[in-house]
Amino acid sequence: MALLGLVVHLGAELRRRGQSARALTLTLSFADGPAWEKTRRTVEPPAHEDDLRLLTYQVKDAAGPSGAG
Repeated sequence: MALLGLVVHLGAELRRRGQSARALTLTLSFADGPAWEKTRRTVEPPAHEDDLRLLTYQVKDAAGPSGAG
């Protein structure tokens, strides 16, 4: 999944900078105009790539099987 790869890369870049994220937002824009957005937040900033992966799967699952169910 390309989204997962991007999030893992982002996590590595944030760690390199000594920064962290407490939320992940996925925005889907559709050709016919509507957009769908879902955010998942954490209580504490993710400390490991596995935490970011879990957050990514939660956001992706919220989109449903068709992308924005």
